[in-house]
Amino acid sequence: MVRLSLTTNDPDGDCNERLSDAFVERTYGTRPRCELIQGRDQDEEGDVESLEFASVEVEGDTARARIEARGGAIDAVGGVLDLVREDGAWRIDHVGVPLLRTLVDLAVRSTENLPAGGFDCIDRELLTLPDSRFRRFAYQLIGQRPASQRRILRALADCNGQRGVSLLRQAFEEGLVRSLREQGSGKERIDCILSGARAGVPDDRLLELLSSTDSDTATGEALAPALEACR
Repeated sequence: MVRLSLTTNDPDGDCNERLSDAFVERTYGTRPRCELIQGRDQDEEGDVESLEFASVEVEGDTARARIEARGGAIDAVGGVLDLVREDGAWRIDHVGVPLLRTLVDLAVRSTENLPAGGFDCIDRELLTLPDSRFRRFAYQLIGQRPASQRRILRALADCNGQRGVSLLRQAFEEGLVRSLREQGSGKERIDCILSGARAGVPDDRLLELLSSTDSDTATGEALAPALEACR
């Protein structure tokens, strides 16, 4: 069961047969949402190619497996999995914090459009959280919960970037500039819009906009005055 969960991409099997009720609830909310999120990565290679088991300790309906991953994305990484027996079958109930830190590290490194210095910022602000707080954040991130995205954006807002702005604003402005250039805007208009956005949308408001469920629409409405003034 553990080998299948970590070496294959099988959303149906993981969400319905290999993850405990508690794991699914705390991480994804529901089994259908678990399948949906895991299904997005179904065509990618598994995290590991093979596993070695240092030990498996069983006590009644609970167990603990100490493993080491070989090959794949998390090669030579050791970790602990807590298991529980449900409906007569063993299921993964908890992932040890060291292994969670590795998984989150990989997820952050693969994030697209992260500004220069972004990984170091997130590493400093989030990957060093105490174990209990980090575990909660990690499960939220794996389950693609909005709270985890907000935590990452908050970390970027608290770190200074280039040009005297936060990393959050730096990432936002880099994306905005790319979009404006694709629309044919020249340097003068782009500089005007950036100046208007900095004056009209402070970092706290920008964080709120980017964290919203419809961030593109909300951000567009907030930028409308600057776009209109810089025609």
